[in-house]
Amino acid sequence: MIDAQRLVMNDMGLEGLHASGAATVNADRILIPVSASVRRITGLDSVAGGSLANVRLNGDLAVKGGRVLSDNLRLKSDRIDAKVIVVADTAKGLYTGAIDGRIDNYRLDSVGIFNITTDMKLKSEGSAFALQGTVRARSTKLLNDSLQTYLGGNFAASSNVKYGTDGVVHFSDLRLAAPDLAVRGGYGSWSPSGRIALVASGTSDRYGAIGVNVKGTIQNPDAHVTAEHPGFGVGLANVDARVTGVREGYRLAMTSDTDYGPLKADVTLGMGKALAIQINSANLSGVDFAGRIQQVPSGPFAGQLTAEGNGIGGALKLSAEGKYQAVDFNLRAKDAVFKGPAQLTIGSAIIDGRAVLTDQPQVVADAQVSGTTFGALELAAARVIVDYRNGTGRAKALVEGVSGVPFRLAANAELQPKLWRVALDGRVRGWM
Repeated sequence: MIDAQRLVMNDMGLEGLHASGAATVNADRILIPVSASVRRITGLDSVAGGSLANVRLNGDLAVKGGRVLSDNLRLKSDRIDAKVIVVADTAKGLYTGAIDGRIDNYRLDSVGIFNITTDMKLKSEGSAFALQGTVRARSTKLLNDSLQTYLGGNFAASSNVKYGTDGVVHFSDLRLAAPDLAVRGGYGSWSPSGRIALVASGTSDRYGAIGVNVKGTIQNPDAHVTAEHPGFGVGLANVDARVTGVREGYRLAMTSDTDYGPLKADVTLGMGKALAIQINSANLSGVDFAGRIQQVPSGPFAGQLTAEGNGIGGALKLSAEGKYQAVDFNLRAKDAVFKGPAQLTIGSAIIDGRAVLTDQPQVVADAQVSGTTFGALELAAARVIVDYRNGTGRAKALVEGVSGVPFRLAANAELQPKLWRVALDGRVRGWM
């Protein structure tokens, strides 16, 4: 019999433990019936999605030499009704196990809450053994807005899983079904050294065909990602990207099409003492981008990004104004033509300004554009002046062009925290 207020084994803690059992000794093994209750189990977050309360465990442990095995321990608590499989080899220093059954309200931080069902078996492989079976999960609530948007809502996933004495987890026939994404036939592995491998492909109504091939480690990955038409506001399509590890960070090399022409980029994300983004090279429809920005201790980024080529010249200067991000921008364009479906051409443009991203953003800008087309919109001339600070300011604009019909519009605006007043004058094909 065992009674303990607290018992700790590696990262797992048992509080209020009471256990009893009488061993049966045979010539080849020792069989120990187990009947135990635990007021609370901690340290099982990665297995049970949080601590467990009011736990009961019943079954047998078989001991043979330095091995301890069980595949009939029954675990019950307020959230779990499952069989526990225990595998230990003291000679090899192997201590592991799995849950075979149901886990409700499994919380994976920053991802979601899931109901999980497992069907695991303990199998002999010569002188060794392995845990093998299936795992199924269905989300009940997603906690990540980006994941919610990407998947279109809650999802269901399943996979075959195998875990052997070498400590490597192999998974196959990985499937995922969500409103906006379906994945079938994925496979891969994870090893205690941190090495991972994943090959999967899927289809999405929003992004088209998607492919992922990952190997290496989280710190030093080699990932190849393809996507048919992710969009992302610029018509991104036919994306072919590779993510590799570099010293204290990651490197992204990609090619794709966009609404504004072909895009090729080579970018390094530094994850050292301060987050940094370095554009090694990038080109969009003949415009070369370069520069580096780095996060400062107060939070914002500081640095400069430049654009040059195809009639475009400009700079984006980032700095910190206290804890807020400040951006100074200057852009010049002359006879710029972007060869993409958007059909963007800029005869002339002069844009200067500064923005500070406070709780009430501050924007001071002067933009002049002429001889510009964007799809069916033709701008003969346009000028916009904005001075908006601390929730108040003024803006005025004059725009002339054709969008199906000719138009000429002038606007003056008074901007107050609770009310924006706009005076509008002009004509659309002779009206107004």
